[in-house]
Amino acid sequence: MTDFSNVDARPELQLTGSRVFAPVPVALRHSLLELEAISRGCKPAALILLTAAEFAAAMPHLKASHLSIVAVTALKHRGYLQIGPQARERLRFERQIRLCVAPNERDARRLAEYDERSDYERVGMLLGYPECCVRAAAARDELRRDDGSGVERQANLIDAALAASTHLDVSCNILLRESALCGYGPASIISHYPCSFNCTRTSALADAYHHVLVDKWPRWARQLGELLRSPVLWWSDRFWPPQFWDEMAGVVQLGGNVDHGGRRISSGVSLPLGFGRTPDGSLPSGAVAIDIGVDVTAFHLPDGTQQLISHSSAGPPVLLDWCSGRVQRHARQT
Repeated sequence: MTDFSNVDARPELQLTGSRVFAPVPVALRHSLLELEAISRGCKPAALILLTAAEFAAAMPHLKASHLSIVAVTALKHRGYLQIGPQARERLRFERQIRLCVAPNERDARRLAEYDERSDYERVGMLLGYPECCVRAAAARDELRRDDGSGVERQANLIDAALAASTHLDVSCNILLRESALCGYGPASIISHYPCSFNCTRTSALADAYHHVLVDKWPRWARQLGELLRSPVLWWSDRFWPPQFWDEMAGVVQLGGNVDHGGRRISSGVSLPLGFGRTPDGSLPSGAVAIDIGVDVTAFHLPDGTQQLISHSSAGPPVLLDWCSGRVQRHARQT
């Protein structure tokens, strides 16, 4: 079992399995499992998003993969409608390279063609995602005006997947890919939004990818398994003001244990997910325990102090206990 107690917002201190990825540019490390799966015939294609600078740094490694790559320059205004308007504006004019990767040029160009058309259902199928997940995401791929602010936004697919889940399957855990961990290596087994966190087709697909991971990077496979089983506190942004919208808002307690009826996460160390903030303040790195009360969530910091997140402002969090497979929703006091 990996000891995460000294991570304190710097995962490289304990993530020794990630050292094998050191020669690879940071922005490409999370996509390495996808690239390897394509090379082995387990996955038909991948879509990788990089900035222009990241693309230049990644090119030597991409060429060495001997895969076909079609690079399309685009602006980031095409997406990010799950996040707030201020964050969208910051990203809008950042030059972005969309890499369509496949075993051959024909498949890479076909992926680029449908991606350019914004045909997300066809793109999802070309990427090898389960049909149920593609159709679930495509059905929610529409803009609606937020009731409170009138600002347009897309559906929160994490919220939708939780609503459809009867339990948690750790192979469906994609939450860590929106954390600092993705800079150290693949931070999830799958690369798509599952229709639920117990999707059987996703689990079957993840099994094939996991075999690739174990065969290619066994130390990271073991460590990633521990990371994915760490408990997560997640906040729904459904009723948040637009400036705080973030479908991945939460914390993972690396190496933590859930006890006291799901009211406490002890041991381990916290790492923020997404933008790492709520309407009641930022979510801390390095908390050594978390208590989920009726009115507040209390993060216990190493110096003996506490940081409180009010449920009246942020709402109560949802506890995702990946080890037991349980989802625990904490009701707001009325």
